[in-house]
Amino acid sequence: MIVSPSSGVRSRRCSPRGFAPSESVNEIELAKGDRLILYTDGLVEVFNSLDDMFGVEGLEALILESAQRPIEELKQAILNGVTTWRHGPLSDDVSLVIVEVR
Repeated sequence: MIVSPSSGVRSRRCSPRGFAPSESVNEIELAKGDRLILYTDGLVEVFNSLDDMFGVEGLEALILESAQRPIEELKQAILNGVTTWRHGPLSDDVSLVIVEVR
């Protein structure tokens, strides 16, 4: 996902799951201040007590709420939001990487 703190989410998906070097890739222009957010499915395939999945939409909402915060605070807001949403233990590994263009 690519997010600009000033204009919101610019792209939801940058590369397909299971990316291999022989596959074609679309190039995306990044501007100063843009943030590239990489995550595994364990971050979005989380369920609440009603068995509703958090999903990419839930992640996007968390990111938009915190997009103007420093990266460390953005990361913590995402992790806290997922923890608040979920019911029970995580069933998958969770990876989150946030990179800001300078």
